[in-house]
Amino acid sequence: MSDVKIYAPSDEMVAKAHVDAARYQEM
Repeated sequence: MSDVKIYAPSDEMVAKAHVDAARYQEM
């Protein structure tokens, strides 16, 4: 996950990533 910091993603992208990860774990 540290590699993502290099691209300095916006808070919106980070939030979407967390939502996608949460939905993936539910399946």
